Amino acid sequence: MPFLSYILAGILIALPLATPAQTVIHRLEKGITLQQTTLVGRHPLLYTLLRINLHTRGVHVICGLAHRRITTSGAWKGREPVTEIAEENLALAGINANFFPFTGQPIGLAIRNGRLITPPDGVRPSFGIAENLPAIETLRWQGVLYLPTHATLPLQNLNNTPAAAGITLITPDYAAEPVLKFAYTLLIIQKTNLPLRPSRILKGKLASITQMPAGSQLPQCPAHGIELAAAGPQASQLLSLHPGTTLRVQCSLYPASKPHSRPIWRHVTQAVSGGPWLLHKGDLHEDGVAEGFSKVYFVNFMHPRTAVGITKHRNLIMLVVDGRSPLSTGISLDNLAKLMKKLGATEAMNLDGGGSSTLVLENGVLNFPSDGIERPVSTALLVDAMPLKHATAFTILAPSTTFPAGSHTYVKAVDANGKQLRPVWSTKTGVGFVDQLGTVSCYQPGIVRIQALLGQTAAQTTLRASQPKIKTGETNKDNANSK
Repeated sequence: MPFLSYILAGILIALPLATPAQTVIHRLEKGITLQQTTLVGRHPLLYTLLRINLHTRGVHVICGLAHRRITTSGAWKGREPVTEIAEENLALAGINANFFPFTGQPIGLAIRNGRLITPPDGVRPSFGIAENLPAIETLRWQGVLYLPTHATLPLQNLNNTPAAAGITLITPDYAAEPVLKFAYTLLIIQKTNLPLRPSRILKGKLASITQMPAGSQLPQCPAHGIELAAAGPQASQLLSLHPGTTLRVQCSLYPASKPHSRPIWRHVTQAVSGGPWLLHKGDLHEDGVAEGFSKVYFVNFMHPRTAVGITKHRNLIMLVVDGRSPLSTGISLDNLAKLMKKLGATEAMNLDGGGSSTLVLENGVLNFPSDGIERPVSTALLVDAMPLKHATAFTILAPSTTFPAGSHTYVKAVDANGKQLRPVWSTKTGVGFVDQLGTVSCYQPGIVRIQALLGQTAAQTTLRASQPKIKTGETNKDNANSK
């Protein structure tokens, strides 16, 4: 049987104002378990998580990057919904990851398939994995340009918009073409031993060196080369170089708390960043203010949240807590840390949250994003596994295909003999939410696309949330205010 499911009632979670919880667990084949828990009361809470057994053959973790490169083009500039990022990476499931501005530039460390995409900031933690061994660490980075004279120049940034002073390294993973308001010197280096990896020396031949005027657009990085954009005093130190010169660059990662330590994470193949840190060595370790987050509006406020945790057996927990809806009010970072500990994590960190908080499985959304629909993001932490077995065909049944927005309806899955099944429920594009008991909720008029999944067999149906009817004797509030 592809899924073994069961429901637990009466579970108590040690959180303020918590009431008996209803928990549904689907044991997915090949080392991945889905859990969804609902707490009701004055502050209802809904959270959904994946437990990933990294010791299972075929299970591996992926850093998914929107459009597979950093770019400011596309329907959402440099962002994509988590479902699309997962589909592009052929991943089974995933959650949103790095913080980002609305251009889609990932904030903090990103390593994808061994390639160093963006550097850490030295203040906030990163999650990384090497050969299915996970770790959380606060990192700083050091980038160096080695000149033929044996002199060195520091790199200021990696795969980001160049600044008016310093040297920025651009690799083929950066596809943006920003217009720079200042003059700069552009070095194009070809015949490089890409990809750029942590601590690895990247070398190549200088193909051209050009002084670019203010207002010029940064050219696309060549597919098999790199660019160096230098501005300010350091630019003048590069003008004496000649085409054909061999240049080398190196980017290394170090623990932020140990200034004179050796480079680490040399073999990390996938990494994302977030913050703040939640748990360390089994203890609460949240200090959002020290990591630059607002205590009032971010740390203590009850927001939707996304988190990743590592258990004592070196397995993963990927968690999304919903918020900003009648189903779930959200959670503070302190209570998020306590929840991750209760779920069995010994190391944990917060990821981007709010309207970005999304958990997907097989291109369906398992949680209830606070925007009402899935928000496009810059990166995702994905997981893949061995293909699931096929299940028998089934059908989704609903009492009606239309129901009033603000109310609930129900769906169920039955086989050809009418036997009720327990699939994993999710929503596709559109509005609304379906929990793992088949309860459908929608708080605005629109189309609700429901998906049920048993192994690799899926069924879909479409419901419509209609405008609620005004009862006789009631006055429309907007009309009353307009009189």
